[in-house]
This record gives sequence, structure tokens and C-alpha cells, in this order.
Amino acid sequence: MTDVWAGLKAALQDGRAKTLTTIIIRFYTGEIKRYDVDKLRLVFKGKGKTT
Repeated sequence: MTDVWAGLKAALQDGRAKTLTTIIIRFYTGEIKRYDVDKLRLVFKGKGKTT
């Protein structure tokens, strides 16, 4: 998960992936996680929390 998180952080830097609104990750167990891109950007900038 650390590698996925680092990849998301790199992909969502300022000026990148401007049209994305939601990221959906499906794990090998079948679990699905959905992330709001705007909220993730705030988290990566240290101004928010993931839920």
C-alpha cells in the first residue's frame, strides 16, 4: 500500500491529472476503496485527513 500511496501522491501533484475526480482501488481480497481526488490533494499537502 505504501507504493500505491506514493504513486498517487506523485500523480496528483499540482498540474497533473486535472480531470480526475475519483480514484477507485480494488485490492486482491476484493475490497474496494474510493477516494475523492480533491480531498487526497489536501491530504498530500498536509491540510486534510482521509476517511
